[in-house]
Amino acid sequence: MTIRKRGSSWQAMVRVKLEGQQYEETRSFATERLAKDWKQRTIASIKINGIPQRVKSSMTLGQLLLDYQTAVNEVKPMRRQMNWEIEQLSEEFKDAKLNQLTPKVFSDFGRRRTSDGASGATIMHNLATVRGVLNAAKPVLGVDVNGDTVSDAIKALQRIGAVSKSQSRTRRPSGDELVALRREFHRQAGHPQTLLPMEAIMDLAVALPRRLGELTEMLWTDYTGEQITLRDTKNPVAPRTEVIPVPRDAADIIDTLPKIDARILPYKAESVGASWQRACGRLKIVDLHFHDLRHEGISRLFAAGLDIPEVALISGHQSWAMLKRYTHLKPSTVLEKLSANRKATPSKDET
Repeated sequence: MTIRKRGSSWQAMVRVKLEGQQYEETRSFATERLAKDWKQRTIASIKINGIPQRVKSSMTLGQLLLDYQTAVNEVKPMRRQMNWEIEQLSEEFKDAKLNQLTPKVFSDFGRRRTSDGASGATIMHNLATVRGVLNAAKPVLGVDVNGDTVSDAIKALQRIGAVSKSQSRTRRPSGDELVALRREFHRQAGHPQTLLPMEAIMDLAVALPRRLGELTEMLWTDYTGEQITLRDTKNPVAPRTEVIPVPRDAADIIDTLPKIDARILPYKAESVGASWQRACGRLKIVDLHFHDLRHEGISRLFAAGLDIPEVALISGHQSWAMLKRYTHLKPSTVLEKLSANRKATPSKDET
């Protein structure tokens, strides 16, 4: 077991002989601490799990991603967005051999995605997906790799600001922007090659403020006119199934849509997002994401007088902290409401 300085990096080597089997592995790290951490984790893993299975030298990360996708989908289909992300990542890493993965492979990926214009949060999500697949590869596919190299790359990319956690946005479309976009999508609808009913999709995203991926997965069979069942929705612990009320404005939009597929909106979320960005570009609307329609819709629910639990039932949020930024409450508003309640409540002398 050796740790030594090699140029600007630290090299850690683990050599173990157990039950007649010889195992040796070498990794390079940016700091001595990272090298020591990896060495200790590797030794501990070998003591618990035994000598790891050798990774086939010809197997690539791209192939591993696709194999993982197939294995998981056979048990329970993943969400469309997750499938799409894995397919894109498999193309990115189609030539990256598993036995040659280093933090630099993933650092280079992060820098390349940054130069392509991807946000720090998007790159972080991509790397987290790869790390999750690598960590699940042994129990799911019998391939012994782990996500330590990705974690090391994430730390390095964080130091240079190339990756970051998702930031809370407060951007809402203005009334003029919504009118301009609606006109633009109405104009597009007259073109014979237009397939996406973007005007209806945009209005539905405000009236039923859910994530785009959830809207495009809604099924006609789960819709009653007053409520709808959303399956495998985003959740910090595990996907969940929700039965939510459908506001009247949303139901009016859904009821006008043609039943051409099992899904109410049988379109790719990526295509909707791309159409949105192109329209914003043509109208010179700056920094407006499709997801900002969700912010607009939730804010309207609060303005309509719904309280936090009622809004959360529609939006799917699970905590006050997550919903607080949508309320746009001011201290003066709270005091006015308290004052009104006080006037409406008889005093002791009046009872």
